[in-house]
Amino acid sequence: MLTQAQRPRIRPSEPVMPLWRLHRQGHDASCEIVVQPDGFEGRFLFDGRFLYSYTFLQPNEAVSWACDRENRLREQGWKSQI
Repeated sequence: MLTQAQRPRIRPSEPVMPLWRLHRQGHDASCEIVVQPDGFEGRFLFDGRFLYSYTFLQPNEAVSWACDRENRLREQGWKSQI
């Protein structure tokens, strides 16, 4: 699990920021944060295809959501790609 200090910082100069990619049984799950005019969009992708997103007003909210999602997948056996 990631601690608050390990969570990446969002920079508005980087419009798309990949946060993590996990692998399990031949499938990939990944998350990225996209800077939008109305906030910060957290996108969840499965096998490279967009599944869903949420928009947050603050970047730390988007990163927290992404880290929570990553930790839940790791609990289900997903691993980092090497």
